[in-house]
Amino acid sequence: MTTSLFILIFSFNNIVWIIYGVRIAVLLPTDLTSPYAMVKVKPAIDLAVKEVTNRQLLINQTIQVRYGDTNNSYILGPLIAIDFYAKQQADVFLGPVDGPGLAAVARYSPHWKIPVISPGGGFNYHFDNKKEYQLLTRMLHSSKTIVRFISRNILPHFNWTVVRIIAERNIAEAQSECYMLMGALCRAVKNSSASAEMKETCSHSIFDIDYKLRNETREKLNKTLKDAKKEARILLTCMDSNLFREFMLTAHSLDMINGEYVFIYLDIFRLL
Repeated sequence: MTTSLFILIFSFNNIVWIIYGVRIAVLLPTDLTSPYAMVKVKPAIDLAVKEVTNRQLLINQTIQVRYGDTNNSYILGPLIAIDFYAKQQADVFLGPVDGPGLAAVARYSPHWKIPVISPGGGFNYHFDNKKEYQLLTRMLHSSKTIVRFISRNILPHFNWTVVRIIAERNIAEAQSECYMLMGALCRAVKNSSASAEMKETCSHSIFDIDYKLRNETREKLNKTLKDAKKEARILLTCMDSNLFREFMLTAHSLDMINGEYVFIYLDIFRLL
């Protein structure tokens, strides 16, 4: 089955008019805590459709927009996309925005011949594989930009050869943005090393976070920093800004704010 533009045919004054249409299927969560919640994105889509119509950018064509609530589920999102496809209600997908859900829909899309546009997927470098994700366009800077800047510019400039990467992973998520970005960064640091001796200069520390268990989180931060002190003085961190405050307070209690350690914080949450 292949998609095609829907067609409206009607007669007026013995003249047959044929109007083609573009069908947009929007796959977004309704969860208000999501930066891409449907209620936040829908006004922008409405304005875009109105602007395209007013400027007559699509001659003799109309635009139909349908919405599907993915509920931030990597299972439900692809199922809704399949439903849109089966009913021939999509010429383009906007979303999903969660990484696993986006990956599934983007893999199906070449077979359906339906492009996918999404700001989601975060810093998952796997989406750079255009053989697998042929029709995917992501409206987000690539993780390669950040990774290359740190591994090829910052670290060599200061001659920092031993680093510790610390990232959070929310237990409510299959893979967090920090987890994926910092994993890619650690691999880049190791691969960019010129000598075999420098291959193991990047150690990776991941700690799972349950924001409901505050005391347990503090204990994990304390253990993570104690382990880091034994291996490196250059600490690259990625976590929620509120958690980073706790992180630095813990570092202060461990006498790590004394000029002997460098903390580099990647606030990717402002970039999403």
